[in-house]
Amino acid sequence: MRVPEELRRERVDKTKFGVYLKKAGEFLTAAGAEFKHGRYNSAASSAAHAAINALDAMTVYLSGYRHAGRRHEDAWKLLKYAEGLPDKAAAEGKFKAAVRVKPVAEYEGRLAGKGETLRALKAADWLLLWVNSNLGGKS
Repeated sequence: MRVPEELRRERVDKTKFGVYLKKAGEFLTAAGAEFKHGRYNSAASSAAHAAINALDAMTVYLSGYRHAGRRHEDAWKLLKYAEGLPDKAAAEGKFKAAVRVKPVAEYEGRLAGKGETLRALKAADWLLLWVNSNLGGKS
């Protein structure tokens, strides 16, 4: 996979993709536990971090890069250039749905709601399954 020079990214040894995959799984587990206890802000934040790390695992595996820009939504652009991935458009939507609530949970002057947190959690879960299936059981 070729990555355009203008995308902010950092080089990562391709063998480290499993580190990001493990982080994604841990964040997803934490998100589920926090949601179960009604802690929607920490659940939403953890769901977003699960999605970010899942995407990092995929891009590191495919290209040896992870996103290093300020906007998490832009991280998807690294995967945009990967060819042959099934359901890539759906995965992009799930990634964006998972990270959309991150600013609410972490920075804004309102609390993350139950519904938007649940959507982020389900999106992150779907994305991690998608990444795992496209990595063919590697970890």
